Amino acid sequence: TGLDLPLLQWLMTYTFPAEAKFKDPDYAKTMYRKAVMSHLKNGSTTVSYFATIHLEASKELANIVEELGQRAYVGKVNMDRNSPDYYCETTKGSLRDTMSFVQFIHAMNNPLVTAVITPRFVPSCTPDLMRGLGIISRSFGLPVQSHMSESIAEVKWVADLHPDCKNYGSVYDKYDLFHENTYMAHCIHCGSSERDLVLRNGVGIVHCPLSNFSIASGLCNVREWVEEGHIVGLGTDVSGGYSPSILTAI
Repeated sequence: TGLDLPLLQWLMTYTFPAEAKFKDPDYAKTMYRKAVMSHLKNGSTTVSYFATIHLEASKELANIVEELGQRAYVGKVNMDRNSPDYYCETTKGSLRDTMSFVQFIHAMNNPLVTAVITPRFVPSCTPDLMRGLGIISRSFGLPVQSHMSESIAEVKWVADLHPDCKNYGSVYDKYDLFHENTYMAHCIHCGSSERDLVLRNGVGIVHCPLSNFSIASGLCNVREWVEEGHIVGLGTDVSGGYSPSILTAI
């Protein structure tokens, strides 16, 4: 549903209102169980999850993947700017809850469940938040997942927000979120200097064709990435993508 709008309008109109409902842990528990079961039924034994900004809901997701035996990277999403009032954190609160979530995952002591640092994307995270998340990632040796260069309008927005940075990837790099344990979704509109930075830092690329076509963000030149020696994976990107099946994405 909701494939009638480009990325930035789609987020505000459909995605953020849907995610805001996860403030209720009982709602989150019901929806996350359905989501995890759906992925498992489609053969995805390992999944990297963007949860929501809500600490308790993110814990529920981690509990469910542990109960069902799925291997998962679970990220509590971070957003402290350019977001609606009903779905936005303070910088201090976002970092505090991220630390609490990381400690919760570590206390599970389950090698199948890993905490992943998850700034939603540059426009929704202030420099102070990204700096703090970079410190947490390095301090605990945690992976980082986010979005990059998905749409032309988004790339321009990032350039306006960070005129001191050469490109989108440089913003993540500035705050130590662009390293060998980082993977970025989309990367459709990356120029040559940005691709060079990705390669030097060992960052992984996750190609998400279902959402790229559905939201009409553009076409990722996967062959170019591969020929340059990049690490390229494939993602379903639900709910940007319309199917939880990796076979459909293939």
